[in-house]
Amino acid sequence: MRVRDGVKHSPLVKRKGCAVRDALIIDDNPDYGYFLVSLLARHGIQARLETDGRQALKVLASGEYGLVVTDLMMPHIDGIEVVRAVCMRHPDLTIVAISGSACKIRDVLHRALLCFGAIAVLAKHVDEDRLIEIALASCGG
Repeated sequence: MRVRDGVKHSPLVKRKGCAVRDALIIDDNPDYGYFLVSLLARHGIQARLETDGRQALKVLASGEYGLVVTDLMMPHIDGIEVVRAVCMRHPDLTIVAISGSACKIRDVLHRALLCFGAIAVLAKHVDEDRLIEIALASCGG
């Protein structure tokens, strides 16, 4: 673990020989989701947007991704369930959770999600530099 801004962060692990350049973005707000897709694209990472957590898990099972970025508050299946399912099925996959929730709730969720396996939990509007750092390390950049 390393500490940045008083918060413990898991070390970023770059997979040997990983040629995966794709990220899966899961957010029920398509405008924000496409913002994240375009942000990653500017750094050479192809991203796919899914607006439903259930569909995203199906897509993840059929493709190769280096990174999953998921919103927390979504209908049908929330980000916590997405993080748990991804960690169980794809334990080597890097996961970043994002949330626009109120600060007090977000702090509790952050701790829980880091325990479930998310490498970072970022507030909306995301720290773009931090997300790009994680994405490049996770997607072979």
